[in-house]
Amino acid sequence: MGKKMYDIIIPVATKDCDFLPRVVSYIRKYLTDAEFIYIITNEQNFSRFKKLLKSDNLVRLLNENNIINELSYDQIKQYLANKKVYEGQGWYFQQFLKMGFAQTEYAKEYYLSWDADTLPLSHIQYFDELGKPRFTMKREFHPAYFHTLKRLLGLEKIASFSFIAEHMMFNSTIMKELLNVINFNKDVEGGDWVEKCINACEFDLEHREKGPYFSEFETYGTFVWSKYPNFYSVQTLNTFRAAGYIRGRYINDYILSRLSMDLDMASFEIYDQPVFPYNIPFLWYKQKIRIIKLRDIFLAGSPHEILKILKNKIKKK
Repeated sequence: MGKKMYDIIIPVATKDCDFLPRVVSYIRKYLTDAEFIYIITNEQNFSRFKKLLKSDNLVRLLNENNIINELSYDQIKQYLANKKVYEGQGWYFQQFLKMGFAQTEYAKEYYLSWDADTLPLSHIQYFDELGKPRFTMKREFHPAYFHTLKRLLGLEKIASFSFIAEHMMFNSTIMKELLNVINFNKDVEGGDWVEKCINACEFDLEHREKGPYFSEFETYGTFVWSKYPNFYSVQTLNTFRAAGYIRGRYINDYILSRLSMDLDMASFEIYDQPVFPYNIPFLWYKQKIRIIKLRDIFLAGSPHEILKILKNKIKKK
């Protein structure tokens, strides 16, 4: 069977813009069946990718706030505020972008979602010898995801592994079917699938420390595993989530080549703090996020709600 081509989507937060050209470079090196790469980000970040666009004519920029009708950052922020949640907006937003992309004019039969902080380090095949797409098996179990999933789809955890990985190959037709099932779930309030996903989460203060509450990968994977059990095959990859501790995002190609002897991919989260001076981006970003979170909490919440949130944060410490 001939090889299948696919496009890649990368939701990109401002914190990952500087690292993204390197991600794209490594994708081109190792994921050779990829065609278009869609960078989904805030329009304010577009100017930061001028050089990248000139070097790769199959890279496209998409405004995260207008490619999907019912989805924007401000809309997610409002839905969460309605549940008295004033943080994590970007985290939920990027998950819904991955799902909603299937409804856009850009989506072909398959698209690969890729994390903006992750570098591929080997040639990864996303379709087996029969042409089936592959899930990557992981070890993780977070009960709150499946409480939400039960409300949305009436499904329990059925796979013996986790679907949560740094990447996932989505089938557009199946994803659109999943979104329609959520849309027509009359047991969950909401005007569209996005609002229903949020309303299905247990955001009350009693359960708040058990979050986060939604996983696009567990939701899609469980839906497929339940309804189309033979559609996907599975694979195991060697991944390293904490590669940022080595030298942060300043890691050189030589070190990466050494890592590639044992790894298929490595992730460089900006929160993983290496030694000075490689930790400078982390320190800058940490302070910025603190200021933004405090601003959003005090602008959106009542004094009573603010006190509850602050007490919960103190308890966690």
